Amino acid sequence: MQNTTSAQDALLAIGSVCNQLPNGGFERYMQHFCPLLVQCINVVSDARLSVLAILMTADVARALEGKFVAFSDPLVEALLTVHNNPAVDADFHQVHDYIKPAIYTCIGDISLSIGSALDKYLGFFLQTLQQGVASATTMRQQLKLSSEDDDLSYYLSEIDEGLLDAYVGILHGLKAAEQSVPGALDAFVNPTALDQGCIALLMSLADFEEKQDSVLKAAVGFIGDIFENLGAKIKATYLSNQALHSALAKLLEEGKDSEDEEIAKLANWASTQGAKVKSSN
Repeated sequence: MQNTTSAQDALLAIGSVCNQLPNGGFERYMQHFCPLLVQCINVVSDARLSVLAILMTADVARALEGKFVAFSDPLVEALLTVHNNPAVDADFHQVHDYIKPAIYTCIGDISLSIGSALDKYLGFFLQTLQQGVASATTMRQQLKLSSEDDDLSYYLSEIDEGLLDAYVGILHGLKAAEQSVPGALDAFVNPTALDQGCIALLMSLADFEEKQDSVLKAAVGFIGDIFENLGAKIKATYLSNQALHSALAKLLEEGKDSEDEEIAKLANWASTQGAKVKSSN
């Protein structure tokens, strides 16, 4: 793409139209807009443009809701291809327009928007997030050895928030899908989603003392979502796995002790949800 500045201006202008049209009215423009989004997502040499296109994809998904699935295949393919590109975010010390965190957040928005159609992408999304969790865990280990790397610390926080956004979106997307696909939420209770995914992320966060408040807030909120929506599905695992039980309890206690009233309130709510799981039959 030769003129990325013009492309950015075009995306911003079109995005403004998308946000102003009610009731999925932007659908009639997607046949022409979708190829531009795909093209801009793939321009990883210009991280700012790629991130803008990814964020715009999330905006469109939210605006179109279920109608988005008619245009989602090339966009999802572009997101997953870019995520697997080793050059992406390789220069995060110099370039602070982070592509992977934006991709994770976009996955959450798409999952929440398309509901019952999520099944076609779920396996790919969970594998992508599992890779992100593994990378985040490695970065946390690096920071334990050298906590003075501010760029790495900030990038890790963005990754963590993006991953948590994605898991929340998938969880609620599957919950919404249950209205037309009974049992859809069961797909979240599998090793790729839980043990090797969000649970591994939460346990890694519990063992890391240098979390940003925004990450802690997202983590305790997600714990509450897990308790509220999965309940009996995870009760046996939650109560029998002492390491998991201790990790979640530690995060919730950190949240309750936070000076941020919103975080403390969210942690208390999540703890209430956990108590309901324990006491349920």
